[in-house]
Amino acid sequence: MSQNFKALQRSQGASDELISALFDSDLSERIAVEEPEPVVVADSALLDEPVPVAEPAESAPEPPAAPVPVVEKTAGHAVHLDLDRARTVPLQIMAGSPLLPFGQAESASEQYRIVRTKLTHHPAGPRTILISSGGSGDGKSVSAINLVGAMALKCDSNVLLVDGDLRRGKIHHYLGLPAEPGLTDVLEGRATLNEAIVRTEQFPSMYVLPAGRRHPNPSELLDSDAWRQTSAHLRETFRFVFIDSPPVGVIADYDMLATAADGILLVVRPDHTRRDACYTALDNVDQSKFLGVVLNCAKDWVLYRKTRSYSYYAGAY
Repeated sequence: MSQNFKALQRSQGASDELISALFDSDLSERIAVEEPEPVVVADSALLDEPVPVAEPAESAPEPPAAPVPVVEKTAGHAVHLDLDRARTVPLQIMAGSPLLPFGQAESASEQYRIVRTKLTHHPAGPRTILISSGGSGDGKSVSAINLVGAMALKCDSNVLLVDGDLRRGKIHHYLGLPAEPGLTDVLEGRATLNEAIVRTEQFPSMYVLPAGRRHPNPSELLDSDAWRQTSAHLRETFRFVFIDSPPVGVIADYDMLATAADGILLVVRPDHTRRDACYTALDNVDQSKFLGVVLNCAKDWVLYRKTRSYSYYAGAY
């Protein structure tokens, strides 16, 4: 019995040693597997030759960038103007209208040509001309349209008519042109000059910038860097710029527009203009810019050999 018990103890001890050996072996193997292999870093100081360093592959040369056109900015929006991109719209003038009478045998058309000659040969050489009056109903808008039309007959001159009456602008209505976009849209950044300016089909050298969308405070809009920079850009682009302005001294809009002009014309209608309004307008006009007076609806002089009247009629003002 005692011998069998001793033999069993020896057997049990051998088993414990085997299990312990197996356990230790398994653990070491697992540790060996889980341990990362050491990374051997070559030290160039211990080598006969330096370790070569791979250079990045040469990339193909990039094509030259396309030239970017220089676009002037004003009040955060572009004012670059390309006349080739202007919309061309046919004029729609009612029959019997006194507008643009240059295809008719009327003395009115000849009188506008005389005014054109006086302006183009004026010693001061005005290029931005403001047209105003002493009050409403004097015919300044019609006179402005006809003067621009007479200027546009000279094919070498691009002429722009700006409707500066942002409260009661009617240039687009007289000529049958779209009302928007216009000057207010450009100054507020809703449109560019390329989008707002219209080229007339019948007079290819005649361009029109309508008044645009009604603004609650036009005086503040015109008393801005946007207007000053826009008017300067228009002056550089066109041979002549005519601005149809509200009456003198009635609202502040006239004064803001007059700052951009280097010449001022007053329209007077003998059978309509009030004498006091005419004198007030003459007193308030900057005499250094004053070019003269255009008589609208003027009858023939009594000593003139022709007796029939050449009426220019009247427009909104």
